[in-house]
Amino acid sequence: MVKFASSVAAVITAALPLLAIAAPQALDRDAEASLARLADEAMRHAETLRRIESEAELRRGDRDAVDRAVDEAETVLFELVARETAERAEADAAQMEFELALVALTRAEIAPSAESWRAGGLAAVAGREAARRTDAASAQADALERERRERAAGRAKLALEQARLDSAAAELNAIERDVSEELRAIENAARNLAAGRRLRPVIGVVEQRFGARAKDGRAHGISWRTRAEAPVIAPTSGVIAFAGPFRDYGQVLIIDVGDDYAVVLTGLGALAVPVGTKVAAGQPLGKMAADAIPAPALYMEVRRGDRPVDPTTWLTRQG
Repeated sequence: MVKFASSVAAVITAALPLLAIAAPQALDRDAEASLARLADEAMRHAETLRRIESEAELRRGDRDAVDRAVDEAETVLFELVARETAERAEADAAQMEFELALVALTRAEIAPSAESWRAGGLAAVAGREAARRTDAASAQADALERERRERAAGRAKLALEQARLDSAAAELNAIERDVSEELRAIENAARNLAAGRRLRPVIGVVEQRFGARAKDGRAHGISWRTRAEAPVIAPTSGVIAFAGPFRDYGQVLIIDVGDDYAVVLTGLGALAVPVGTKVAAGQPLGKMAADAIPAPALYMEVRRGDRPVDPTTWLTRQG
């Protein structure tokens, strides 16, 4: 993943001097600066991926250590269960011998004779020994049970640690996927910029399309559900005509893109360009809100004069 990020930056940087040949109509100072910014963005993403990989490697080491501890704990628990079972069996057997000795003593008392007295004496000795063995085996079994319970509690804590590490690894994987997706978008942005194409302003899942049913009739634009703090870029070159909060739309940008066209972006969490800024396609404009619940949404509307235009169709046209 890190190699991919570095290669994106290298491709973008290497493409700068070639654009004059490949697409002279698209090459101007703004486009070149935009590509340079994309290269910087790719390198920053590469560094993020390196940090993620480093942290993931540490987490994998922690997970391996916990797994080894779990294996050791389960081996010890298995041995403790076997020993406890054996001691319980020994206690049961000794108890049985003790009860048989009591029966022999009872018979000797019921029918006294020289032979029964001798048998009773032997039974008494055997009974005392059986009682001692019963107490010893029971005490050892109880001690083993207490140790087993303590070990089982430790094993349960290790299971919680395994779950915590797995959850942390899943979060890192999700971040890595998001960053990797953004890197692919950066690469596509660079290629599209060189080809003079218009760019999707944010990475996300389409939530509402142009013409879909909306609260006030039909949607005049398109909206994407994004991740928290997702970067927002200029879909094409133009001049920032408005930048700031507006009613309950959050941070709003209006880009005058010429030929009586304007692009309206609403729902941003933070803006990076003031009014009057001349922006190039792919230039960072700001980022989405930091709150992940609910996921932020970017709304884009394209207008020609006072008439809304389907953004999907507009984005597919050459710039």
